[in-house]
Amino acid sequence: MSKYVVVIRSKGPKPAQHGSYLEKRHNTYYATLKVPKGLRGIVGKSNMFLSLQTDSIKVAKIRVMSVVAEWKTLFESLKNNGDLINSAVQLQRLKEVNPYIDVDQLAMDAFTHRVQKDPKSEPVLDVITPQHGQALSVVVGESYPLSVHIPDYEKSLTYVEAKTRDMRVSDLHRFTKVFPTAESATNKAVREWVEQDLIAEKGLSTSTCKRLMTACRGFWSFLKDRKSLTLPHPFDGVVPPQNRVKTAKSIVADKRRQFLIGDYKRLLEAAEERKDANLCNLIRIAAHTGCRIEELCQIKTEQVQDDRLIIEDAKTPSGWREVPLHNRITDLVALLKEKSADGYLISGLSSNNKYKYRADAIGKRFSKLKVKLGYTDHYVFHSFRKSVSDQLEAAGIPENVSARIIGHEISTMTYGLYSSGGVTFETKKDAINKIKWD
Repeated sequence: MSKYVVVIRSKGPKPAQHGSYLEKRHNTYYATLKVPKGLRGIVGKSNMFLSLQTDSIKVAKIRVMSVVAEWKTLFESLKNNGDLINSAVQLQRLKEVNPYIDVDQLAMDAFTHRVQKDPKSEPVLDVITPQHGQALSVVVGESYPLSVHIPDYEKSLTYVEAKTRDMRVSDLHRFTKVFPTAESATNKAVREWVEQDLIAEKGLSTSTCKRLMTACRGFWSFLKDRKSLTLPHPFDGVVPPQNRVKTAKSIVADKRRQFLIGDYKRLLEAAEERKDANLCNLIRIAAHTGCRIEELCQIKTEQVQDDRLIIEDAKTPSGWREVPLHNRITDLVALLKEKSADGYLISGLSSNNKYKYRADAIGKRFSKLKVKLGYTDHYVFHSFRKSVSDQLEAAGIPENVSARIIGHEISTMTYGLYSSGGVTFETKKDAINKIKWD
């Protein structure tokens, strides 16, 4: 006699059991899972049931785990999700589980229950907010939810550093909290949010807002390319040309300052008193090359030659370069290369942090050092980079030569767009030796 499996159990012989999530019917294995009691009214079933399309117990045991995992994820989302839009997305997915669900009525019931514990106390429309309307439109497929696609977008960012990826994801969460659906993110609404909330109220700079909008543009392009979004992006002209909140005086005050000769000697002396050899060496090399702290801490001995540092995997394409060694640090660099115990020029640095940055701990030691000496936030390790740039300019070095040394992008038509970087190494070597700290 054949054994039948139905959604709601009735009395009779039990189907063949093969593990906690497997049942066999007519020589075919099925995945099965009980729906939690509190969700049965939403899901419309007491048991989940799906054919695995195989008569092999070995294959069935492999296939059943992914099916059950997906069901459990769905249950957990419905049980714990407190965000209306995300809950709406989960309800929309229920149509795939049970196509007979009346999602319109189900959504209205769910959201009414969420915002009004006693629906009889006052009319439903009095407690429905604009977000409830957006959530309902998501359920019935009339609106495009945004935040649910952020995890997939994050996975696609394999070409960026972890810190940059985290910043973009944080920017997107900030954006989608205000604009939960693509339809709500109109150009006018986004522009008002940037000007009134981000700049006027929260005091964010124009550059920060541009960075945030860049992250949103990338996300929007991803949705159009891979997630069937059809709406054009709403980000043109949403950031004003300049931060209207800050005055010219405050903008100048916010700029980083360069270290002068006296500052260099003072910092170096303080590091020597602390017997922090790595910090001393880092200060000397940065002050004579203009390299970023991350570049110097990441550079391997194989990238160090007798007369130059070869900077690879830099922050920007223009950062990939060969930096001549100043005559004052040639012997120091050669000694560090010879004595390295781990293959890095600055040996012995820890990368025990979230982003595996070797510059993290030594950068904090520099910050504590300069604060103790009375330097303000306008002075950072990057100030040595500005010092080198200013010294080269004061020595009359052409901008295109300085840019090739420091790794700055050249924006001019002559040296930027059409030049292939034809500055000789000898020219750069002569320029770098113009830097003086005594």
